[in-house]
Amino acid sequence: MNLKRQKFIISFGVLFLLAISILLFCGYPQSKKSAGDTTTTEEHSLRVLLDIDYKSDIRSSALRDMGDIRQQIADLCPEVSIQYESAPADGEERDSYLTRIRTELMAGNGPDVFVCMSGYRPSKTPGEFIQPLFSFPEQIMKRKIFLPLDKYIEKAQFMEWNRLPPVVMDAGKNEHGQMLLPMTYTMPVTIYKKSDYSDNISDIMTWNDARTDSTELQAAASSCTSMLMANVFSILADYEKEVLGFTEQELFQYINIKVDYLEHEFSGGTDRNYFINSICPDITYKTESGIIKFKQSDDLTFIPLYTMQGGYVATITSFGAINANTRYADAAFRVLDVLLSKESQSSLFYLHLLRHQSIPTYRFDDAELRKILQTSEHNTASIIDLCDNITKARVESRLEKEIYAILDKYFQSDSEKSLEDIVHQVYTSMSMMVGES
Repeated sequence: MNLKRQKFIISFGVLFLLAISILLFCGYPQSKKSAGDTTTTEEHSLRVLLDIDYKSDIRSSALRDMGDIRQQIADLCPEVSIQYESAPADGEERDSYLTRIRTELMAGNGPDVFVCMSGYRPSKTPGEFIQPLFSFPEQIMKRKIFLPLDKYIEKAQFMEWNRLPPVVMDAGKNEHGQMLLPMTYTMPVTIYKKSDYSDNISDIMTWNDARTDSTELQAAASSCTSMLMANVFSILADYEKEVLGFTEQELFQYINIKVDYLEHEFSGGTDRNYFINSICPDITYKTESGIIKFKQSDDLTFIPLYTMQGGYVATITSFGAINANTRYADAAFRVLDVLLSKESQSSLFYLHLLRHQSIPTYRFDDAELRKILQTSEHNTASIIDLCDNITKARVESRLEKEIYAILDKYFQSDSEKSLEDIVHQVYTSMSMMVGES
């Protein structure tokens, strides 16, 4: 590994992943069929779609960094030829590709296995976003496009279901069963040095409680990382009733406070002693201004963004699923079984899924997690406590993007619309999306 790449990985706080990835799966016997073998006829091909690179900040591709994981999967699936395909990251090529895949799915075809990032990502063009393959994953689950996985999970060889957080995994479940397998998740947090502020996490505190409480909790209620602002609402939509899960007044109330905070900060009026982030493997924090310098040795306090209904929400940032029409369900599940194993979740491949903003779903032992994070015993315990007390989880959808985009419309638009008018426009638009999704 050259020095440039090493520094890049270190910046994500996951240098350990490189060492682990070298050792992964070394105990498996080599098959005569290689991971890249395409000699089997198309009739016996298993298509695995990776829609990851559009949200990855890593220069190499996710497929390339699967490394030995691909060989292990090939060894486990001798009856099929594994055909990997990576969705284009941006531009017209991506739009055309996603349209083709959606058309295939409507015709009862398409890839057998999906490994996808969820949610939208801001494009290089201001005000525009790169869309995911599935804009409303919860609705896709209801349409039976994905295969229920419960009976396969019972026979899993590699994933340890009892080490995957129930609340997080439930985000991929509906009345038909476990339709999606969450792979990574995140949540917004405000971080203080413990010496400046210390408090226990609450699973009943509401956003209104926080914004009228201590100065530190007030800051946490108004200063959330913008891409995760929607986490202030426990429920974004009731798709059965085709209505949003919050009122226009609640949305305006929150956005108004967020805008006040940002305008105050833009004016240089905030000399803050906290850091805004999402929960992630890297907990060494520095601001560009240098006002705050959190070291790995610092004991920290993590405050989640409490919801208006009470407790706090985790957002699923990537997931795996199987096409309901696959002819090779057993082989397709083996792919996901491997990808959700402890070994895979601590591999270089997962660096693409983490994106410096998420954590794997696997619940590592305390000592393992402390080694991974390279932080104090206190911080490790705090992060575990935060993750163990999540009230609800959901897969990221287009609605999160629409709420985030309100800030763009307000701060970057040349129009003279008031914030109240913009919120009304966006709320109306989101209501129509839920009805049409």
